[in-house]
Amino acid sequence: MLAALPFVVLAFLVSCDFFGAFHGKAVSTRPPRSDNPASYTVLIANDDGTRVEREWPADLVRGLALPVDALAIPPAEISDLRPLTVKSRYTLQFGVKAHDATTWTDVPTTSPRGIGAALLTLLVLVAVRNMVVAGSPFAIEPRPAFLPKAQPPSGQITPRATARGHKGPPPPRPRKGRGRR
Repeated sequence: MLAALPFVVLAFLVSCDFFGAFHGKAVSTRPPRSDNPASYTVLIANDDGTRVEREWPADLVRGLALPVDALAIPPAEISDLRPLTVKSRYTLQFGVKAHDATTWTDVPTTSPRGIGAALLTLLVLVAVRNMVVAGSPFAIEPRPAFLPKAQPPSGQITPRATARGHKGPPPPRPRKGRGRR
């Protein structure tokens, strides 16, 4: 089970964007999937000209008043009024600074979704382990293997089973009649 621990931790870190990085401006959001979403997909235009999309909490996005863009194409000229955003690689948070703010707002990238991904990875690895060891994803102890009876090598005659279990002369036959006096 300890062998599964690195995979569980890796699943958590990947789902929390631990290895991702961006430095640029938040340009727009995708249209929400529901009337009251918990998060929005935000388009970020990096300073080097690339673009990335990340899921941000709905409270943060509503406070930034970003426009909605279904195509997620950044404009050629990005206004200075757009909020700045920075996330360093190997961190579990990113920073956002609105155009009129003087301080950065730190936002964690961890979420219940990350913990759920880690738990799902653990369950899958436990099921795979149980399949290998016990033959069933739900069994914990190994089942005894059914083995056929040992057979003689090919080309040899199979000895016949006898009623007696030992070698030697057969027992004497019972006598008929009254016997001797």
